[in-house]
Amino acid sequence: EGYKAEVCIEVIGSKATFEQAVMAVRDGGRACYVGIASATTRAEVPITHLVRRRISLVGSYGARASKDMPELLQIAADGGVDLKSAVTR
Repeated sequence: EGYKAEVCIEVIGSKATFEQAVMAVRDGGRACYVGIASATTRAEVPITHLVRRRISLVGSYGARASKDMPELLQIAADGGVDLKSAVTR
């Protein structure tokens, strides 16, 4: 099964990636959801998996993508963030 993440950040907002994030975190881990789906999108998660493995689901909202993203991309392009070390696998 391999290694699991302490935190998984889902940014797409699809059913598939929502469900994958739940399964990608280790025991006691957190899945943080940033991606916005349509109001009718539903995901299925295994309740027993969440409870027995103490997995937390956290929503995060508040960014202004059209304003924030160009600046964030420029910071990354200028080497202001070490993106390679952020990805551990």
